[in-house]
Amino acid sequence: MNKFYLFSIISFIFLNLNSQKLDSIAPGGVQGTVLWMKTVPWDQNADLHAGYQWKDFSGDFSKVKYYNEDSEYIVSRTWFARFFNFNPALRFINSQLSKEFEIVNSNLSTSTLIGAFAEYEFANEYSFQKPSFILAMNGVEGKGFIIDKDKIVNSTESKRGLLEYGDEYGYDLMFHPGKSPESNIVKYKERTLRSLTYYRTSRPITSVWGEKNNAIVSFGEKFYSFNKYNNSTFDLNTFNPNDIFTGYIPELFIYNRILTPLERVKAESYLAIKYGFMLENSFLGSDGHLLWDVISQKNYNHRVAGLFRDDQSGLNQRISSTSYEEAPYFSYLPEGDSYDNANTYNLSNRNKLLVIEKFPASHLNDKEYLIWGDNNKSLQASEQIEELLGFNTMSRKWKVSTNMGNLNADPMGMKWEASPNTEMVLDDYKISFIKKRNTYEQANISSENPLPSYEGHVTFTLNSPSSGTIVKFGTKNNFEQAGTHDYGIYINGNGDIYPIIEGSTRWANRWSLKAYPNSIIRIDKTKEYIIISLDGNPKQQSGQPLPQIFIAKNDIDKDFYVTLRLDANNIDASIKNFRVGGFMEMGNRIELAYRDTRASDFANYATNGQSYLIIDRSGTGNFKREDIELFPSDEYDLTRNKIIFNNIFFDTDKNQEDVFTFGYRPSNIIAKINKTNPSCNPNLEISSQDGKIEIQIEHGDPGFEYQLVNSENKQVVKEGVFYENKFAIDSLSQGNYILKLKELGGFNFISDSTEAEPKAYAHQIISRGANDGGLFEFTVRDLNPSFQVGMNPISGIMPTTYIQYGFEVKDGLVYLINNRVKSVTPMPGIKIKEGDKIQLYRQNTYSYPYTIYYRINGISFYSQPVSLSFCFFMIQLNDRIGGFYNVKNGKPGYVATPLNWNYSGIQPQPATKLLSETSIEHSISLMADCNKKEEESQVLPIALASNENLTTYYKDFRNQSEITAYIKLDQPSPITLSIFDFSANMIYSQDITESKKEHMVDINGLNKGVYILKVFSQQGEFSKKITIN
Repeated sequence: MNKFYLFSIISFIFLNLNSQKLDSIAPGGVQGTVLWMKTVPWDQNADLHAGYQWKDFSGDFSKVKYYNEDSEYIVSRTWFARFFNFNPALRFINSQLSKEFEIVNSNLSTSTLIGAFAEYEFANEYSFQKPSFILAMNGVEGKGFIIDKDKIVNSTESKRGLLEYGDEYGYDLMFHPGKSPESNIVKYKERTLRSLTYYRTSRPITSVWGEKNNAIVSFGEKFYSFNKYNNSTFDLNTFNPNDIFTGYIPELFIYNRILTPLERVKAESYLAIKYGFMLENSFLGSDGHLLWDVISQKNYNHRVAGLFRDDQSGLNQRISSTSYEEAPYFSYLPEGDSYDNANTYNLSNRNKLLVIEKFPASHLNDKEYLIWGDNNKSLQASEQIEELLGFNTMSRKWKVSTNMGNLNADPMGMKWEASPNTEMVLDDYKISFIKKRNTYEQANISSENPLPSYEGHVTFTLNSPSSGTIVKFGTKNNFEQAGTHDYGIYINGNGDIYPIIEGSTRWANRWSLKAYPNSIIRIDKTKEYIIISLDGNPKQQSGQPLPQIFIAKNDIDKDFYVTLRLDANNIDASIKNFRVGGFMEMGNRIELAYRDTRASDFANYATNGQSYLIIDRSGTGNFKREDIELFPSDEYDLTRNKIIFNNIFFDTDKNQEDVFTFGYRPSNIIAKINKTNPSCNPNLEISSQDGKIEIQIEHGDPGFEYQLVNSENKQVVKEGVFYENKFAIDSLSQGNYILKLKELGGFNFISDSTEAEPKAYAHQIISRGANDGGLFEFTVRDLNPSFQVGMNPISGIMPTTYIQYGFEVKDGLVYLINNRVKSVTPMPGIKIKEGDKIQLYRQNTYSYPYTIYYRINGISFYSQPVSLSFCFFMIQLNDRIGGFYNVKNGKPGYVATPLNWNYSGIQPQPATKLLSETSIEHSISLMADCNKKEEESQVLPIALASNENLTTYYKDFRNQSEITAYIKLDQPSPITLSIFDFSANMIYSQDITESKKEHMVDINGLNKGVYILKVFSQQGEFSKKITIN
């Protein structure tokens, strides 16, 4: 987002505060605020959805008060507060009274004002084009000024006139059609939250009486010339005093000095990360660390947001989403609030496309950050990544910059203690608890260790019924005991939920929520209370005004374990997807919204792990096979239309960058593709036939049928069947191909025979109807051992059945079976190979005798007449190893499952259902590498964007350790020159206090290596990569 620097100078004064001690919290770590107003909940109300106020964190404790009254400005969340990036902001239009606050110990004759502002659509969208009055500041008599949305109005006494800072380019707080950076009013509404920075210097008064040392700021209503705090006069013809700024101001801070360019960037970075809006410049931490390089990340400088803890700034942003949400859910509207339905107790808003949070109750360490921005492409999932088969991939990609690649992921790190009748099934970071049918014993589970801090999190799915379930934070007790520090819930067999408070179940305070099978229940613990939600919906207990269960003060500092109890009952009981937070490192939680106008292509793929987070670990965005990691969704929120990915760790290769996107699989198949281009025949100048396509199956039910089709002539180049996870199609020439993959489906029969007779049997009825045809089919995976297949007239107990008519396959040769007698010699000209489909087909016509056709890959090689009684398929292995794969049988309108078969010495896999049978197509291009060497010689390292404002050169080519930087600006400005290593650490910084157009800076003493040099000025930021030899 464009940022605005307003500079009004009578006599430039620069106060060098490098020696100032950095020992207190300040915006961006920049010390010296005389006012630091932040929106916070009213400290006398525990209701997070009630009153909000501005509170001064500068140490002077100024308060915003109504004009001519002593009452403080405290307003309701519903009408006057909005959450931007999960941080509150206030509107100051409650009542037709001006609001004032006093700045003590400074008259702001020299000052820097920085704030965040978001216009609100009041009555109609024309409010975005009105230069509304924001505030008036009165310090030194006769030197007051007014800020409205596009200009500074100086006092008549000062004779400074107007500073229309948005007139030429529209870089201000209002929309200028044809001039603003945004192409239309809708785009402006998306980006209405932005920062304003105003510098002011004045010549001090030198009379014997000096000047007063305080200032009054008036805002939140019209400008009234009769305001008793006005000590300056203003020309009312230069602005409209009746236009009121109706928007939100989340935070405002003022310094009684001029900040250096570097300090300004730090302070603005703090605001931008906290409230989720954009800057034109890079983002810096309080220690100068380069969090987001606006120049090197130029392709992803859209909707930058992030997680960041910076103790020097008092910032601990553990959940984040852009405040530049795309239309129609503008962030200043209730529909665009950070929280769903603009309720602070709810989870994130269903209209937020992307929300990333540190897993609930997990902490960030000081200076840890995770910043991301997108490439501004479409949300449609219409792209294919050539080396990733089976995905429809979103065009929008996000770049990640982070220093959190050193986190240790250990799913086994959470330790549990469980009673013997409890089965625990671990699935990565989630676990299922199962209590088997037992009349007399309950199942008890508790965490081995207590929470290491005050915060904790539990979420789980209620799977099968129980006579009662307890989930709580507190003691390890598996029984209720009044007076203990147990806080949680009891769920009875009907799904009624009761609170547990101080060890007692409050039967009179049943929740209005009711749990059903597959309900998702969440319990969040803070230092002072816990909150219960069901399917993302928190509700208060019966008779209670608030959703919280407050922890008794004398319990706050006790050890809190997580305890679960499944009561005794003569039924199986279980809960699944049990996750805890607060005990160990759990990574991040990512939400993708799939409702209309968001990622709606994913709406039909929100469940069953069909949607994926796709991460390119290289950080290049090329999504090469070797760099791709796939993460299926493992949770979804039907109420909020969210697909959720838990326990995601970024930067596992510690290169400080990732690129990610989302995709879904329309079929059951996912595969990574590695292609080897064919070489070039230099004599014939044509492609050799030594290209190769390697397929690595990531998801799908084996086996697979493939076809490789030439895209131009539609001819099948290669085809076949494979069962392994890796398969190669080789001997390919240059060309464009379509790879078709299909799961064979059916189910498998695998031998488990231990009988003395080395045989395994299975049979299934084909049909009894006079006009019912039928088909039996399986795919040959292995020719060893030999097997028999055919028809059987008996439906008796296995293994008394037999094959009356059919054939045996041994070493690929076919021996007919007629009246239970196998031929001595094989059929001439018939040879079966691995991958062939063996089929028996009974015609679908009424005739007698019936005809059974023996087929290989759909082509009949023999037909056998049979009577009506021969209506059972029969298969038999001639040894105790091997199996029949991808077995299918049925008739029109009917497909048999393993449950329809009788078998002995052989077991179906899966046992009760069919394997998936889906298909996918994917385009692949193979190009001859005739010019490979020439192309490689032209590859150059990626360079940062060059500009004419910054030039660097060696002072002496014989000594390339000394560099001179030449900076040329359009207008005079002080500058800060900073140098960062390739780990984004600031290793050098120099403030040039003189305001001029041209600067020359010598840089000495750098070690050998590659660095990023940046210059920060009032004109903007310039950057260059430099090499020290």
